[in-house]
Amino acid sequence: MCNFWRSDATLNRGGVRMGTSEFYQVVNRFEQITDSLIIDTGNFQDSGKLILFVVLSDGFFLDKELTESIKSELRNNLSPRHSPDIIYSVPEIPMTLSGKKMEVAIKSIFSGKNIDTSISKDSMKNPNSLIFFMIFMKDYLIF
Repeated sequence: MCNFWRSDATLNRGGVRMGTSEFYQVVNRFEQITDSLIIDTGNFQDSGKLILFVVLSDGFFLDKELTESIKSELRNNLSPRHSPDIIYSVPEIPMTLSGKKMEVAIKSIFSGKNIDTSISKDSMKNPNSLIFFMIFMKDYLIF
């Protein structure tokens, strides 16, 4: 089976441009992972964090061993800059009606933008998936 993920987002870490689909091709090879989404919380003034969100297959948990395996595979298959700073398990990945991951929308949540004005929930396949990210973002701002 061959999967292709639609994505418009490009990350820039230390001057290296990275397409998000590169990450997904490596991460989604893991039997423990059914889907993933990556964002870079940085902007022009702040390097930010590279955060990988994963949806786990039934019966699997995101433990230290799986976290290190994911980071190692990304480093070895892509580059050390592709290794995320943080990996979190999420219930589902926000998607548009056309099946595109909503990376830009999730980054906007982490940028502090108003979700009601920056994201059209009518254009989403799973608008309730945003609830986790809104709660997570509030906790994220604490650390």
